[in-house]
Order: sequence, then C-alpha cells, then structure tokens
Amino acid sequence: MNLLKSVVFLTAILCSVIRVSAVTSEEIIVDTKDGVTSFGIQIDFPDHCTRETYPAIIMVGGTGLYYRNVSLGMGGTERDLVFKDLSDRVTDKYCAATVRYDYRGVSCDLIDLPSIERCLDENVRSSLTDETLLEDIQLVYDTAVNHPKINSQKISMMGHSEGSINIARMVARKSATPKSVVFFGGVTQSPKSLIRWQFIERSVDRAFSMDSDSDGILTNFEIMNGYENSQFNEVVPIQTLLSPTGMWNKVGLSTSFNYQYSFVVATALIQPNFKPYILNDLTFSGYGWLKRWFTDETSVVENMKNFTGPITYFNGSIDSEASSRQQMDFLAQNVHMMKSIPEFKLYEGRGHCLGTHPQYGPMDARIADEMAAKMVESIL
Repeated sequence: MNLLKSVVFLTAILCSVIRVSAVTSEEIIVDTKDGVTSFGIQIDFPDHCTRETYPAIIMVGGTGLYYRNVSLGMGGTERDLVFKDLSDRVTDKYCAATVRYDYRGVSCDLIDLPSIERCLDENVRSSLTDETLLEDIQLVYDTAVNHPKINSQKISMMGHSEGSINIARMVARKSATPKSVVFFGGVTQSPKSLIRWQFIERSVDRAFSMDSDSDGILTNFEIMNGYENSQFNEVVPIQTLLSPTGMWNKVGLSTSFNYQYSFVVATALIQPNFKPYILNDLTFSGYGWLKRWFTDETSVVENMKNFTGPITYFNGSIDSEASSRQQMDFLAQNVHMMKSIPEFKLYEGRGHCLGTHPQYGPMDARIADEMAAKMVESIL
C-alpha cells in the first residue's frame, strides 16, 4: 500500500540533529497512518565524507519489541545492539547513510524490567496487525525516499528474520523498489510453513533433547528431569509435554504437537484483530499480526520473483528460528521462478543473529563487516 510522499513530512512532528563522534544523526518523529501513535526514525550520515545526496540502507527488524538499535545480544557489550553495530560499520567505512526506526509502542531498548515499565506502551502494541506493521515500515521507506539528503535511486533494504518477509511483501506490492536487498536469519518459504515448523518439528527436536539415554523414547521422568534446563522452561507448561501413557516416541509426540497447533490456530483465527495478543505476560501485538502467520501461504520467493536487483542471504547453520537447511532447500526447489537468483551464504556454527548462540547475538564481527560491505555494494 503506497503512502503519498508528502504525508511523510506532513506527519513529522519533530526533527532534531544530534552530533556524535562519527555521524550526524537526524531524528524524525512521524505519526502512524492509523493515527494511534507516533514513532522515531533515525538517519545516520557519515561525518568523514560529504555528498549532496547519500545512498542509504533501510534496516527492517524481525519479530520482537525493538527500539531502533535492536537489542538482540547476550554478550554484555554495546555490540548486543545489533542494528546499531551494523549501522556504525556502514557509516565508519562507507559514504552511505543508514535508516533505523522504533517499533510502535517502544521508546527505548527493552533490556531490563525498569526499561520495559518505562518504554513499552502495551495499549499501543495492541494496535499492531499485519497491515499496520507494513504501514509503519512503508512510512520509514517513504521518509527515506523523500529525504532531501538521500538519493532515492540508491536505496538498499536489509531485513532480519520476519523483516525479510515484510520487505518481500512490500516488493510484491511495488510499494518499495530498493536497488538491492540483504537478509540475515532470512526466510525463503511462507510464514505459514515456517510457524508450523517452529511449533511442531522444532518442538519435537527440542523435546527429544531431554531423551537422556538417547534410546528414541522420551519418558515423563526424563521430561521432569530435563524440563528446567530445556528451551520449554517458562515458555510452555510442563503439563503440555507429559504423555498420558508415560512416554513418547517421535511420531506420537509429533501427533500431539500437531493437535495442539491446530487448536492454537483455530482459537487465534476467531479473535478480533485488535484484541491484545499476550506473550510472556506482555501485550506483544494485536491478534491481527498473529493470524497472518497462520494463514499466509505466499513464500518470500514468490513475493520476490519479479525483483531484478541483487538478493543476498546471510544465514547460520545452527539458526533455531528459521532452519537454514530448510530455507536453502526451499530456495533450490523454487529458484526457477525468480528473475534475480539469490546468493545464499551459509555460516557454519552461527545462529539466527550470526553469532555463536542459536538465537541471539552479538553477530560475529567478521560477518558483520562482510554484511556491511554487501549492503552498500550495489548503491555506492
């Protein structure tokens, strides 16, 4: 859905310039299209070079409650701010700008309970649906395209995880025409197939990691012993894992998870779009966002089939959120429909954020430098 270019500047209610050591950062506060709230967009321009207009990279985050920096690491350093780290690498080494933004309802990095209490507006989060999410990203894109210091013909988009899905949707709608795209922890298949894999096949694998004697039978005793250190702890009640017969094989547990998945889907689909969807005791979104995951059978490959610019995937072999082997296989089976053949980079021993953890960062510094170079390759 295209927004009028003039709307970007009519909705801007604040524009401030902040000096830091390596960049000049401009903040623009914009009103959302639905009028529910406003959010911040930060554009960083490098100080070491001067252009009349700059090529730019728009960074689109994945599933989460993110401020513009995208806090996704467990290293205890500033490099845990994955998008800020990538932005700094671009502006330090290249004569290009970066564009980052805050998710609606999030006004700082949510790194602890005080920051959640201070910076998360749960009422606003309930207004997030699949469509309002795209509207927000579109507003960021239109802000960049219309900015007097950005060359609208030299824009690249980078998406992490769900960000790859949303960029692909915008490309298919022709509401975004980047010169190139870079995905990390990226998806090739459809949202529906990905969420089903996460709920069923991934859950079976995670459950059988508690099979302490590796005999292919998971007993309730093993579940009770292993639950505290499993990936189900504080996420899934132990009662939903226990077998009525005292043990599971993989086929039986898969059948059980499939039944539970069907119930979750049926329950979600009857909810109003703006009813709060609660995740980890916080309002994560409205149900309209969740429902799209259960119904959208259009793959990223399908949405990107007519794109003619470079497409690059940076994925890790131990990614816990989007199996890289699965994404590679799907791409190989469907790449014939694409006008631009994606480059798929697979990094052994790296996870969803291309660090050593299966899900979290910080990103491997060498890979971060390589990604920064790739993001600007087609626009400099």
